[in-house]
Amino acid sequence: MHVIDSLNAGGAQSVLLNLLSAEPGMRRRSIVVVLHGPGLLAKSYRAAGIKVRHLARSRMDPAIPIKLVRAVRAYRPQIVHAHLVVSCMLAEWFRMFFPRGTRVVCHLHNLHAAHGEDLYQDYLEHRLYKFCDGVIACSAAVARSLRSRPSGCRVRIAVVPNALPESSFTGLSRSAGLAARRALRIPAHTPIVLCVGRLVVQKNFRYALDVFAKLRETHDALLLMAGDGQERVLLTDYAHELGIAGHVRFLGFRGDIPQLMHAADLLLVTSTEEAFGLVIVEAAARGFPTVATPFAAAHEVIRDGKTGVLIPYGDPAAGATTLAELLDDRERLDAMGEAALRFARARFTTREMARRLLKFYASL
Repeated sequence: MHVIDSLNAGGAQSVLLNLLSAEPGMRRRSIVVVLHGPGLLAKSYRAAGIKVRHLARSRMDPAIPIKLVRAVRAYRPQIVHAHLVVSCMLAEWFRMFFPRGTRVVCHLHNLHAAHGEDLYQDYLEHRLYKFCDGVIACSAAVARSLRSRPSGCRVRIAVVPNALPESSFTGLSRSAGLAARRALRIPAHTPIVLCVGRLVVQKNFRYALDVFAKLRETHDALLLMAGDGQERVLLTDYAHELGIAGHVRFLGFRGDIPQLMHAADLLLVTSTEEAFGLVIVEAAARGFPTVATPFAAAHEVIRDGKTGVLIPYGDPAAGATTLAELLDDRERLDAMGEAALRFARARFTTREMARRLLKFYASL
């Protein structure tokens, strides 16, 4: 039984959807219990044939813990695999009411106690991962962040990287890219830089705008920002301050990220914190290189200078220079994209993720 806070658009929800939709063996033996919803991705889960049960309409429903215990007693799963902070809290703190022998696994999709957006989540995390049978960390950086906390972590930790279905590793499609450009009314020759993610402080998109503003001094490029969030108004205003508003398109939440990747020239990731960076793997699967800041897990998903390039924080001019050099060297850009595809396909498939998870489950 996978337990998750919601099916709203987010990294954890996408990873679970990828895993269960692509691996029939995992899908047949699983049910997804959602604390509240339905959520933006609920239809996608059901369309993939994944069994889903929602416990409540609102996250404020005080009966959610009781409903979770009842669900576990009704389905009697061997493993309760909890994703995200609140679900992990409920699974750990109420496991005494689960049927005897039920194993509890907590899955960290973020650096331990480093959310920054919700302080209550950071508070909860310091009291979690003590009463479960094991922890899944989506990257070695996440595992290190948990092991290094002052109180330590006495439960077993397994690193299981996030993944994409094998069918996602298509490489670059020029025809799909041209079709996407036509749909967006962007000329075929215009350089496109793409940013993807929730518009929140952690993603550091203000720095992305700084870098792009410097790039605009030498290149007639366009910046596409796919995603929505609480910082959208602030970022829109900042683009006006920088004088680049006419060259930045805020696209909002999109369901066609692969098509946007085919249309763009490279991905720009400027996060201050990133537990894994699934969007970088999504880009690599389309033969699409990434320019990124050196967040904690960056070296696990990017081979600097080979599958992408790392740029420093706080130096927009240096970041813009890197973008300009890549945009001016199509041969290097294509070679980097091909290397990114090979690297990601060798490490980040759902088949490999399922193998690691089943091995960990069996060990419990």
